[in-house]
Amino acid sequence: EEEEEEEEEEKEDTDEDEEEEKKEKKKKEEAKEKEEKKKKEKEKGTLSKLTAEETEHMALQAAVLQEWHLLCKDRKYTKVN
Repeated sequence: EEEEEEEEEEKEDTDEDEEEEKKEKKKKEEAKEKEEKKKKEKEKGTLSKLTAEETEHMALQAAVLQEWHLLCKDRKYTKVN
């Protein structure tokens, strides 16, 4: 009788382990799906959602920033009184 009880307990433990494994697997799959969905959204690009004015503004900002960095770099190498 004791052996039968032990066997049943082992069987229950195995079932619980299998269920936990299934749950973990499901969580991993869901996480993977979310990542893929985010990737697809990123691939669409955010620029298409911007207006022409916003796009132009961003381009100007980038140009000004680039020029600023060049000026800073030049200043580093030339002595300013």
